Amino acid sequence: MFKGFKQILNHEYCSRCRECCVFHDPDGIWTPRVTPEESAALARVSGCGNEMLSAPDRLRILSEQEGHRCLFLDRPGYRCTVYSDRPFECRLYPFLLSSESDGVKLYVHLACPFVQEKRETRSWQDHLATLRGFFSRQEVRRFLAENRAVFPDYSGFADQLQPLLEVRTSFAADLLRERSRFEAAAGRRSGHLSAGAFPNLFVWQDAFDFDFQELDGRLCVYARQPVGSFLYLPPVGGVLSPDIIRRVFASLRARNHGGGLSRIENVGREELSAFDPALYEFAERGKEYIYFRRDIAALDGQALKSKRHDVNLVERKHSPSYRAYAPGDREACRELFERWLDRKLGALDDDLDALPRHMLEDSRGVHACLLELAGPLGLTGRVAEVNGQVAAYTFGCRLDPDTFCVLAEVADPDVAGLASFIFRALADDETVRPFRYLNAMDDYGLPAMARTKLSWRPKFLEPVYSVSEKGDWA
Repeated sequence: MFKGFKQILNHEYCSRCRECCVFHDPDGIWTPRVTPEESAALARVSGCGNEMLSAPDRLRILSEQEGHRCLFLDRPGYRCTVYSDRPFECRLYPFLLSSESDGVKLYVHLACPFVQEKRETRSWQDHLATLRGFFSRQEVRRFLAENRAVFPDYSGFADQLQPLLEVRTSFAADLLRERSRFEAAAGRRSGHLSAGAFPNLFVWQDAFDFDFQELDGRLCVYARQPVGSFLYLPPVGGVLSPDIIRRVFASLRARNHGGGLSRIENVGREELSAFDPALYEFAERGKEYIYFRRDIAALDGQALKSKRHDVNLVERKHSPSYRAYAPGDREACRELFERWLDRKLGALDDDLDALPRHMLEDSRGVHACLLELAGPLGLTGRVAEVNGQVAAYTFGCRLDPDTFCVLAEVADPDVAGLASFIFRALADDETVRPFRYLNAMDDYGLPAMARTKLSWRPKFLEPVYSVSEKGDWA
């Protein structure tokens, strides 16, 4: 699982620094830790057997005239003799996993010269985004949950560390148990907004702890972060009355200790009328693109002539195939996502497009969740292959009896027309044909994505609002 982990350091840089893998205290907290699986693998590779361990979870540290070193460090050449099979803790450095009383934290070690040199660069920020996506993967969370005792508590070295994120080791089962309650309540909501689809909430489980509470028969979904809570969408399951709204904001103020974070997200146009403009402030957060499904499937008429051309072009040049997504496609889809994301990020202006960049980088965790839990979530997942290789993928789900929600679509940017091919194929998919509408979500605030979505001639754009109390707007 971790041999493909992208390490930001390289051997050439470390060979110049020569501070790692040598220790002042052979029994100190900084000595390398290994899981039972890693220990068995290292024993096979090195031929050392159990003598390579000083404890069940620690590599042996050798004492010599110069001090102490890892037994796998070739001191003259400063080379790791098991580099391709080194433990995950070694692969992760200069980042450190710390198992603490209130959770697993990820830090960066500020003493590393590479960190001091690079942490203000764009490449460093991009790597941090990659790490967030990596630690959102379910198999990584499972590894951490099963091996949490291996990782030490580094919190006593706070002056040497910069906190990056809290790694959630909880599993999806707890949130999945809320699905039927959420869908029963959200099914009574009017409009076509994607927030009413449970999978669209679920994929943000890495960013928020969701708390489901009943208020006079309405379901309130609180999204909690360390800095505070907000309501993921308006209370669902009944009439949105002024009294319910007042009580929701009172509960948010109590949760946030009166801070300025209290707000209700994903408010639809029809729901907005329930909020008194004398008491509340509204901010439009974007628009979702709603299409007639049959228009996309048929590609008839002059308005979609360019899309017909795109589909005909890619079919003529590449003969792409279209089929259901399978778990075995996961790694190929991950690699495709990274290529797609690199292209999207490369087109942004670092100064002018900070918010879209942040949203795109955060989508790593969303796509990782979709790829790994498509089955339990009951998603419709499809891939397109070119020359036997996965070149596009898409996922979606039922939003309401009339609307199918397209949660994600990624296509190889080097294959012209492939994005049009898979969108049209999904619209004509037998699973999707019963629906009248397609909701293709928002455009991340990216002009190029907005132009593309508009070029498919949406039947209407559905605005999405955030509402806060006046005088409490953050």
